[in-house]
Amino acid sequence: MILPSQYLQKHSDIAPDVFLRKDVLMRTKFRKGITILFFVLLIFKLLLGSPSPAFAAPENIVEWTSVSTITPSPTPKPAPVYNVYFGQLHSHTNLSDGVGSVEQAFSYASRAGNLDFFAVTDHSYSFDTGTYTAGIAQDAMSNPSWTAGKNAALAITASKIANSDNLTDPASTFIGIYAYEMTWSDGCGHMNTFNTPGFENRNNPIFKNNTQSPADPSGLAAYYSKLASVSGSISQFNHPGTTYGDFYDFANYSAVNDARITLLEVGNGEGPVHGSGYYSSYSYYTRALDKGWHVAPTNNQDNHKDGWGDANTARTVILAPELTETRLYDALRSRCVYATEDNDLSIVYKLNGAIMGSILDTAPAQVNITARISDPTDAFIGTVEVIVNGGLVAASTVVTGNSQLVSFTLDNDYTYYYLRVTQPDTDTAVTAPVWTDDIEHASI
Repeated sequence: MILPSQYLQKHSDIAPDVFLRKDVLMRTKFRKGITILFFVLLIFKLLLGSPSPAFAAPENIVEWTSVSTITPSPTPKPAPVYNVYFGQLHSHTNLSDGVGSVEQAFSYASRAGNLDFFAVTDHSYSFDTGTYTAGIAQDAMSNPSWTAGKNAALAITASKIANSDNLTDPASTFIGIYAYEMTWSDGCGHMNTFNTPGFENRNNPIFKNNTQSPADPSGLAAYYSKLASVSGSISQFNHPGTTYGDFYDFANYSAVNDARITLLEVGNGEGPVHGSGYYSSYSYYTRALDKGWHVAPTNNQDNHKDGWGDANTARTVILAPELTETRLYDALRSRCVYATEDNDLSIVYKLNGAIMGSILDTAPAQVNITARISDPTDAFIGTVEVIVNGGLVAASTVVTGNSQLVSFTLDNDYTYYYLRVTQPDTDTAVTAPVWTDDIEHASI
């Protein structure tokens, strides 16, 4: 009901005293009506002889001056849309022990097929052959090699070369990044480190190159402490194995180190996949996971010759809503990554709605796994397996087409779950896990 005074607010052209008189009259009648109704109800209850309730006359009658409104529930945020971007995270130029200039490397990679981003990661000991102590957290743009690499990456990104063969985001443009490889020569391992203002060098005595050991991995520990000093840094365990080392069986685990080292190469080399010059490290991936590290798999060519980015069909793949340098680093940091030996195999894997690389807050009783898998250039996807702690196969299925939504429902008996896809030509892909619980850190 709209009272005359309310109507007057909308119709100021009508004489106000007319409506004010009607307003007073209506309010008076309204109060009398309520009072009469109260006494009629009271007499009615007395005549029926029902027990007299604690029935009190209202102290006042509240006038109706406004209509209350109901606040609607917030609109749920839409689920993120993930595009699939293919790239490489390990290569070299003549700034260290590779061939060709860094400008040539980026130019070549930007024109390679199924390659949306590319990292050059020259050996940092080549940047300064002295006892370098400047450090990862300090701007190193006074170093000629570091400056040349960083500027070349900025230039190729600024060129906005379209990734026209990307099926999920053909409007995206090529991203170049320049980082470095930290290499010990004592067999403990090599690491790529991204997104830092400066670099470290094995010639710094604190890293104990050739003097540390499995019993005393203090050089690695010193480097991990340096990584922690740059909050945005991201690092990768490179080609773990017997040749270059496995980081003393992935020693020095800590929550702080785990947050900085989020990647591990499961494939490395510029030779043809399955051929000479290509090396796989899938068992070391499982080993690192079982030791408690939260890492995602990558597959990189480690180019030292030419053919930057298309020397073979191996790719590191990220899932992101768009392709920018920031989004690329976000994906690497959050482990939203998979590794594939097929350069256009697309996998979008989720567990209980959480995307690959996620760590669940609460362990569920069951896990519901879904994966949209497609390959536009092969007739069949092949075997899809759910891999859990210890490398065990918890479930599997065979996909006979080249595109399918695969699903599994399992009791949650393990702490991590990732997918392995083996195609008919034996090309293999592995995803980052989704972790449902913390793992007991074995033999650390």
